[in-house]
Amino acid sequence: MDDIMKMSLEELRREYLQLKSQLEETEKSKAYVYGMYETERKKLAAFKDAVKSIVILIE
Repeated sequence: MDDIMKMSLEELRREYLQLKSQLEETEKSKAYVYGMYETERKKLAAFKDAVKSIVILIE
């Protein structure tokens, strides 16, 4: 906390911009990973439906 109090306005601005950039990158990564998760979830649901259909046909 003392470090922040000793920083100049320009240093604080640079730190803010760096943290903002990191947050934006993290949000992009999070969205990408969630998109991959949703795709795999849909594939699994389709596979389950296919297996159910095959079981029904066999019976």
